[in-house]
Amino acid sequence: MLNPSMPKEGIPHEIYMTRRFGGPGRARRAYNAVEDVGLSAEIDFSFDNISRTPSSVDSHRLVLYAEARGKGGAAIEALFYSYFVNGKDIGNFDVLVDISEKLGFESEEVAELLSGEEGLEEIHESNHLAHAQGISGVPAFVFNENMVLSGGYPSNILTRMIDTAFQERQLEREMGLG
Repeated sequence: MLNPSMPKEGIPHEIYMTRRFGGPGRARRAYNAVEDVGLSAEIDFSFDNISRTPSSVDSHRLVLYAEARGKGGAAIEALFYSYFVNGKDIGNFDVLVDISEKLGFESEEVAELLSGEEGLEEIHESNHLAHAQGISGVPAFVFNENMVLSGGYPSNILTRMIDTAFQERQLEREMGLG
């Protein structure tokens, strides 16, 4: 979770962007860069459609539910599309139930899940472990279980990390450690 202390109801997106980037102008510059990259991958980010920055706890719970049913990747894709393209509040109960229906799940079962506490402990534990590894942004990459890059990096940095991780693994194998 990027914002583990986010209130359950989320906050207005403009307030979040001011806190995170220091103002709408700086946020717009950051978003413009992401939109440009998105267009090159045929993703039409629509950050202007986002009115609330949600708590993602229940979204994570929906992903856990979907993963247990073989649809974790589809759930993540649906959540990202709903938020970044359609501007939906993916912390909202009704939005999450709607997404689950589109994934082919029974809405009553998902509504019951989201009304209770199932998965909360697992989400908070995973979040704690991620932060303990140094993950504090997205995307995050973990190499050989001990090297972490968190946040956006140019491709040459990622290439260097992959090469370093590969060389480390090769050395371990040569020494009979891996």
